[in-house]
Amino acid sequence: MERFPEIPPTLRPQLEQLNRIDVRAHRSKLELSEVRTEVLVDVINGTKSVGYFTALDIHLFCLKKIFTTHYSAARAIEHAYSKCDLYEFDPPKNGQNVMKHGVSFGEVVSFSKNFGTLMVPCPDGTDTERLVVFSELTIDCGYHLALPLDSMDFTKEMYALSIVHKRGGGFRFISSRTFGRASYRKAMYQSFKGIYQNSSDKKEHFTRRCCEILEQDLLKFGPTHHSAEPCA
Repeated sequence: MERFPEIPPTLRPQLEQLNRIDVRAHRSKLELSEVRTEVLVDVINGTKSVGYFTALDIHLFCLKKIFTTHYSAARAIEHAYSKCDLYEFDPPKNGQNVMKHGVSFGEVVSFSKNFGTLMVPCPDGTDTERLVVFSELTIDCGYHLALPLDSMDFTKEMYALSIVHKRGGGFRFISSRTFGRASYRKAMYQSFKGIYQNSSDKKEHFTRRCCEILEQDLLKFGPTHHSAEPCA
């Protein structure tokens, strides 16, 4: 039986090659830290066990980054887990998010309380339906993330910041990252790099507005709370 039958025949040679090469040599293309690259090596080698679709998306992420021309020539790849009524995503982008931020888009939805109820319209010159979605993550009862970052502290409250496109009654994910009550400003700063690139004043205003909404509606700091440092 073929491994990952969702991958088209035109990419089979590259998939086989991926299993033979040392992906460490392509770390700059993958944009991963040394630590996360070692985790990736374990996933590719099969020494780190993850779910089937998570492994598929991680392999697709590597194929797209390392064999860019071949991947671009192949048809768009979707699978049973990449699209449902509530959300959808590009599989390689999901694989990248897992490796870079330690959480998959499916995990964000599965572990979020009322995902999609706290949203802020996100300025974008080409798509007025881009949104920032904040959600609280609840990971308990023996469940866990497939490939969490070492920095994640599951003994404390955890939240997610997601950038999405509105698609009918659902969402198409662009990126997601987790944060804690003490790190939400940093999460915003990192996530909003592409917003208002030509206007620092507009970016600061937008970020401060997001901070206010997050503090009042999700973190529930209350009206007397004042940030000790700028939000961006």
